[in-house]
Amino acid sequence: MKQKKFLKFFPQPAVLVALALLAASLGLPACSAFFTVVPISEEKQLTEGGSATNKGFDKVAYVDKIWESKVLPTAKDKAVDFATLYTALKLSQEEASKKYGNKVGGPYNFMTKLEGKITAVNTASRAGTLTIETQAGGGSVPLTVQIGPVIRGTSIRDGVGFITFNEFVNQLQFADVADELNTRAYNLSLKDKTFNDSLVGKTVAITGAFTLDKLDKLVITPIFFEIK
Repeated sequence: MKQKKFLKFFPQPAVLVALALLAASLGLPACSAFFTVVPISEEKQLTEGGSATNKGFDKVAYVDKIWESKVLPTAKDKAVDFATLYTALKLSQEEASKKYGNKVGGPYNFMTKLEGKITAVNTASRAGTLTIETQAGGGSVPLTVQIGPVIRGTSIRDGVGFITFNEFVNQLQFADVADELNTRAYNLSLKDKTFNDSLVGKTVAITGAFTLDKLDKLVITPIFFEIK
């Protein structure tokens, strides 16, 4: 009964901390198997979005090794003409995804190439986008194209097909690689462009990636981007 009364007045985390401190004061080494004491500095890193386990990983160096030797050639060689891909996805998303896509624990990701006409330029936020229309499936298909400077998502990382989670220590490193790939793509083809309403009506040629969430709301992340 005394033990139940004690637990009643202390939330579970507090009980664990109290027991850990008691074990340490009594010098009980066996308790180390049950408790892990995280230094305050590391705890702060974890709660603020950092990670003590992410120290030593250099996302820039990692992407340096694969960007020109693997990512860019893969983008060119693996990209499927969007009209072909879109038609196949409309007929059977399952078959087309297995044939053309790459899956990394979630929706399928695809590398594609296309031309389209700009219908709107959206730069109200730093995650800027274009709206374009391209011909596919017997009609005009609207697409959203990321133009940054903030590029979101993991389409490039998961679309190339050769980067796997097993290469990394944790999810943070895996996410860092996706961010760095997005940054490289932006710097390569988008950073030097001026995006404003004067571009409406112009044609763009894009090679990039997308994640298949909804076929009628596709968002393209460009790797190569040209205004014609």
